[in-house]
Amino acid sequence: MSQRHVRINVIELARCAAVATGAKTCVNIAKYPDTIYQARKVLEIHVPKVLAWCSQTHENPVGAEYIIMEEPIFLRRLEDSPSSQPLYIEANGDEITNKNLVIGPSTARENFDSGRGAIDFYRGPWDSLEAYHLSIGHRELACISHLSKLPKSPITLCGPGIYQPTKTKKLRALYCYPDLHNDLHVTNIFFDPDEPTKVVGLIDWQSTEMSPLYFHARQPYMIDDVGPSINSLERPQPRTDLDQLEPAERESANFPYLQQSLCSLYNTITHRQNPRLYTALQFQHTQKYLLLLLACNLLIDSEASYHAQVAELETTWNKFSGEDASTYPFAFSDEERQELEADVEGVIHGMEAMRSIKESLGDLFPERGD
Repeated sequence: MSQRHVRINVIELARCAAVATGAKTCVNIAKYPDTIYQARKVLEIHVPKVLAWCSQTHENPVGAEYIIMEEPIFLRRLEDSPSSQPLYIEANGDEITNKNLVIGPSTARENFDSGRGAIDFYRGPWDSLEAYHLSIGHRELACISHLSKLPKSPITLCGPGIYQPTKTKKLRALYCYPDLHNDLHVTNIFFDPDEPTKVVGLIDWQSTEMSPLYFHARQPYMIDDVGPSINSLERPQPRTDLDQLEPAERESANFPYLQQSLCSLYNTITHRQNPRLYTALQFQHTQKYLLLLLACNLLIDSEASYHAQVAELETTWNKFSGEDASTYPFAFSDEERQELEADVEGVIHGMEAMRSIKESLGDLFPERGD
């Protein structure tokens, strides 16, 4: 929370809320995550109605950007001026624009959390997929270079005897990046109690941004399962010994199969009705996607894994690049490869130690930094 802390004038915020709603006083203020401007009016998404807002901190007595809605949800602003870029391009090539909307800088957490919010780097928008990915590398380079202290990893312990991150190691991994040498779940969905299949509202838009589909595509949280993942169009198989189990044990043993069946059904329906989304989901199981994903977090904790993955590409580079005559663009000595292997092993030990601590503390584990 300290990374997003802003001191505001609560009295003035309550006064603005009362004025916007025509009330004498405001009796309660609650903080909700960010959302997107005009989502209700233009995009016809079920979000609460906007009553009043101000995106300029220096122009209001509250001391911060604010928005007052039917359900109090804080909105981040979009750019105020029109853009020459289209909002999106349809499959037939038509450019779609809207004089009231513009794609502004990204509000994704990775552009602000872990000290990034204080660093000056380009946050978009971008006019091509290549520009988007190159910008990620420049962002990590700027943050690693200018932050006085590296942020701590939330998934692994670091220190003597295990992996110890340094700016030098992070920058060495980053120089392997091209041209340098991103939640829908049941608590955020509101249903009509008289018609449970009707969605009447969606909240929690703080991570909403324009980004490649493969970075934010996922199956719904509500059908996540804890067993082996179900990929492509494969179908799960039930246990063959269910008939030999007691009723209670049988029900427990069959539950993972039912969860996996839901995931399989989702994949099948997505493949038929939304092939573009299905393709993005399948891309997430490739090494190319893994490298793109690891590169997004080089500032915090992925440099060892990323660097080792790049080193391993030497033997499969032609297949990876899709060009038979392509030359592997990096060079690693035997000593450097041994160092990378030791770093990855240290990261694994650190993750195991963190997992052990988390299991011991249970609900007391400070997962969100509280």
